[in-house]
Amino acid sequence: MEQYNEKILIKYRDKPLKIHDVLTNKSSTVKNFETPEAFIFVYEKELFLSLKDGKIRLYSINGDIISDFGDQCVYSQESEPQGQQ
Repeated sequence: MEQYNEKILIKYRDKPLKIHDVLTNKSSTVKNFETPEAFIFVYEKELFLSLKDGKIRLYSINGDIISDFGDQCVYSQESEPQGQQ
């Protein structure tokens, strides 16, 4: 759960993101939102970023996707060499 000004963002594992406005008491759902590894707010612009599997997505505070940055990957996870753990 995250608070972003008058909005409360409720992140469930493997379920859509819920955004609840405490001033209007209205809620919205962001479909196709995967539980992120990182979640960053850009307060001045009323945007937030999510990072999942090296992919960054930029959303408006209302849950509309602004950009997926062309599905570019910011890092890659290298697998462990066989026989090492």
